[in-house]
Amino acid sequence: MKSITVHQLDEELVSEIEKRANEHSTSLNRTIKQLLRQALGLEKVKKPAVDFSDLCGIWSAVELKEFEEITEDLNLVKAGDWS
Repeated sequence: MKSITVHQLDEELVSEIEKRANEHSTSLNRTIKQLLRQALGLEKVKKPAVDFSDLCGIWSAVELKEFEEITEDLNLVKAGDWS
């Protein structure tokens, strides 16, 4: 394998690489290699599951029970009872 040296990286770039390495508990070298592979399209980025919980949240068991109790009367409506 070859080694490449990159000179004169600005502080913002170094800071961001260090931040990512710390977030993922990986070395700077591994982080840079992963970023290069992603940027060149050699490694697919894992997409997060789409469950919309970040937009609308999720209910706890207690909240669900409370909601079901409050809306219980809605289950009593029968077809044709609108007259």
